Amino acid sequence: MEHVRRGRHESAARSFTRAIRLDGDNDEYRYLRGLVYIHLERYDRAISDFRAAAARAPAHAEAHACLASTYAMVAEYELAVECYEEAIRVDPGYEQGRASLEAIRAFLGSRCGEAKDIKPPPK
Repeated sequence: MEHVRRGRHESAARSFTRAIRLDGDNDEYRYLRGLVYIHLERYDRAISDFRAAAARAPAHAEAHACLASTYAMVAEYELAVECYEEAIRVDPGYEQGRASLEAIRAFLGSRCGEAKDIKPPPK
């Protein structure tokens, strides 16, 4: 985390990779490395880490939300919507996820008319 705080994202990625090798059951390391990969603009690697973290810890709403954000960064909006919906499903009080989902829906609606195929989030 010290590498992250100092903006040394390459070093942080290497450190998290070593941590994963030492403790492969700690899903938080994959999640944190995914965040580092976003800073490095290695979106495919971020997606891989967030997917792994979310699969291994399905109740990790932030992993689902970060996966959604990364999908949005690479213009995979439908996948982003699905992941935000999952984040809200596992944590119904996750307001940031709900706001991000609504922002993507608004973007999709303005981009291609009303986004009829994208359902509102569960309450």
